[in-house]
Amino acid sequence: MRPPPAYSLQSAACWFVMSPNDAHFLWHAFLRLLLAAGLGAAVGAEREWKRKSAGLRTIILITFASALFTILSEGLAGVRGGDPQRIAAQLITGIGFLGAGAIKIGRASCRE
Repeated sequence: MRPPPAYSLQSAACWFVMSPNDAHFLWHAFLRLLLAAGLGAAVGAEREWKRKSAGLRTIILITFASALFTILSEGLAGVRGGDPQRIAAQLITGIGFLGAGAIKIGRASCRE
């Protein structure tokens, strides 16, 4: 049984040519990123309104980056045959560390 072929460019100019499936994937990814940024903006605006830490820009950045890494993990898993849940598990860990840091900073400022 032969392994799947590695990526190779047939010519130097073919890297920008997209198939209809690629265009559909990019459009779908764009809509998912836009939705993530919009929902992050809603949560961030609410946090700004209540004057809490990690406001609008921070929440938009976190939601956008999480959606981007999820889309990339799905794409890479489809191409390379891996497990897309491995990156998602690391996203949860990273967001947990951000939350723990915000709690620690919040508690430290209350004691002063």
